[in-house]
Amino acid sequence: MTTDLVTYYGQTDLINQLIDNYGGHLEKLDRETKLLLRVTFLIYVSLLDRLARFWRKIASDCSKN
Repeated sequence: MTTDLVTYYGQTDLINQLIDNYGGHLEKLDRETKLLLRVTFLIYVSLLDRLARFWRKIASDCSKN
């Protein structure tokens, strides 16, 4: 199945691979489901970022002692 999927400026090889693998499935989802997936992904990425900052702070504090 070949469709014209939306691409973004600065798209990476990983994003291209994900689009190739899952783009056709994502195109079939309704608007509400896409929004729910987007929000879920943003929360997940935000939590990962907070966790990374937390561990960097812990590592920094430990290196000072």
